[in-house]
Amino acid sequence: VPEQLDSRVQAIVIIGGFGGLGLCLAQWIAGHFGYACRIILCGKSGPCTSEHERALRHLREHQGAAIDVRAGDFSQYMEVTSLLEHLRDGRWPSTLLGIFNAAASTEDVAFDRMSSAAWQRPFAPKVEVTRNFARAVDEPDFADVCSSLQYFVCFSSVVAGLGNASQTNYA
Repeated sequence: VPEQLDSRVQAIVIIGGFGGLGLCLAQWIAGHFGYACRIILCGKSGPCTSEHERALRHLREHQGAAIDVRAGDFSQYMEVTSLLEHLRDGRWPSTLLGIFNAAASTEDVAFDRMSSAAWQRPFAPKVEVTRNFARAVDEPDFADVCSSLQYFVCFSSVVAGLGNASQTNYA
């Protein structure tokens, strides 16, 4: 994230925004920029625990963050385009500064016993979500929304480098 943002309010989207990594990233961004950018936390179910609500309250009240919440399955292309339409239509900031995919789902099954469904569940949040955002930001309909896009970051797992026979689909 850059040292300073321009004078326009810009948005940073965090997919997996209610997981540990997503909330840590939101806190870091809020600590550096406060209201200089709007943080849009995205997840399949949105804030569903009291811990999530406490984290949102802390971000808003103690770190001065402008936080929006969006629940949806972003492995579905229509969810991604709906989010970008909200940005374009002025309900949220008009430009997108960054997309961070911190989504995670695990399915601990040894590789030789892994079904197609067990492979797909952790795979979709990592690959399909990334694929959908990459496709959508290149759409002419969203050129104005994505013209300021500087960051498209996809997080992986230490499992990718160290290995875990039961999490090959997660890495």
